[in-house]
Amino acid sequence: MSGVMNVAQLLATVPAFFLLDRIGRKPPLLFGSIGMTLSHTVVAAMIGRYSYDWNAHADKAWIGVAFIIAYMLFYGVGWGPVPWSMPAEVHSSSYRAKGVALATCSNWFNNFIIVSIRRWNSAFQSRTTVVDRSRV
Repeated sequence: MSGVMNVAQLLATVPAFFLLDRIGRKPPLLFGSIGMTLSHTVVAAMIGRYSYDWNAHADKAWIGVAFIIAYMLFYGVGWGPVPWSMPAEVHSSSYRAKGVALATCSNWFNNFIIVSIRRWNSAFQSRTTVVDRSRV
């Protein structure tokens, strides 16, 4: 499923780079935000209503999956490409290469920190939390 989601994001991101120059930054961000919000709302509603018995509600589970993929499409059109295109536009020509390099390093480093903290937090919780396996 992650492969399908990543391909969906790729298919949405590639045309978005060409659209950003024609229609600007704001319309794709607003369109992506609205679509992502609606997708999250539908997925949350499906989980909240039917998560107790997915086997009896397989059609609702697939609706949730479809909206997760829709979320990836909306993200790819709106919020996915903008952080990669903005650093080149905010720096003057004399500092553009260094500014883009610094922004890219910051993006990757911050992602690394977030993932590392999440892994550390998960490892810490698994050692300190008692889970009642009979209720799972």
